[in-house]
Amino acid sequence: MRDPRRLRLGEHHVDLSLWPGAVDTLPTALDRAAATRPLIVIDELVHPHLGRRIDDLLHRRQATVTTAVASERHKLLAQVATLAELGAESDAVVAVGGGTTGNLAGTLAHLLGFGVPLIHVPTTVTSIVDAAISARHTLNTRSAKSTLGVHHLPSAILADPTLLASLPAHQWAEGAVEAVKAAFVAGGTRATQLAARLTALNGPVADLDELAELLGVAVELKLHTIADDPTERGPAVALHYGHTFARAIETLTDGTISHGRAVATGMRAAAGTAERLGLITRAERQQHDELIRHIGLSPVDLRTIPSEHLLRLMTNDPKARIVRPVRGIPLVLIDRIGHAYVSPESGLPVTAVPEAVAAAALGGLHPQVRTGELP
Repeated sequence: MRDPRRLRLGEHHVDLSLWPGAVDTLPTALDRAAATRPLIVIDELVHPHLGRRIDDLLHRRQATVTTAVASERHKLLAQVATLAELGAESDAVVAVGGGTTGNLAGTLAHLLGFGVPLIHVPTTVTSIVDAAISARHTLNTRSAKSTLGVHHLPSAILADPTLLASLPAHQWAEGAVEAVKAAFVAGGTRATQLAARLTALNGPVADLDELAELLGVAVELKLHTIADDPTERGPAVALHYGHTFARAIETLTDGTISHGRAVATGMRAAAGTAERLGLITRAERQQHDELIRHIGLSPVDLRTIPSEHLLRLMTNDPKARIVRPVRGIPLVLIDRIGHAYVSPESGLPVTAVPEAVAAAALGGLHPQVRTGELP
């Protein structure tokens, strides 16, 4: 059996197992967490494919296994409360699924017994390269996205590439968006090369060793940013590149636009904003946008969303707390591909952008769908 890699996230350490068959180390991860009564929270869509395997791994343990509705409309405190009733006596929480399942389980782990160990078994590209390697767990309210949240780091992440085999093509592309995003803000001088390479995650990768290597590259990019700022309140806020636009798009479309599509569109809008502010050249913005187009997710048609509503939501984005008093829209921008722009006012990669500039960037996006792009 391989030994997990020890990741440093602030003063905390996380065991990362990233290889084919990593899920089979779940009993060992539970032992290391001294967990005897774990609550296993499985995405209801994942359970038919993985439920029996998880049950076999939990043989002779006093585990409670339940499913979660892993949709944005159900990523609510009410569902966490339901899970808490089932796991009131649990001494650890295991999340088996994608980012939404991880958010629900992570919030629950933070609340149970004033905090119990959390173990991630990610089953999507997005959760491996982004969501699982984080202390942040957010919930929605009925009227807004990601307005509630806690910080709770996992004790272990069991990232098994074989669990991605049944993913539909669009979910691969969703993960590629988050991986490329990390390259845009943290890839340094190799950012363009890394981003181009990571676009290969936009569809099934048959060679498991190659897949594990690509996932490892994406993980390294996130770790480079988050290691000293696991709560993402400082320099690691750069990882929210494109997300101010995306959060508003998702809210105003009632969750019908996928997170990856919204972030891809949001990054294009952010790059357009950076160009208008003179932070990047037109050529850099075009190169940036071409890398996003290569992923293959169709852009969001913003003509169906009133721009004034988008701008109002964006002004109230949680990042506004970093740049108070707010004199515009709080955006993460880049000053070159591979580097997040650090605002001289905040000393952090968040800039208060005039509404007129952000509106012009939104107006500059071309929403037509290209041949071969995924719906």
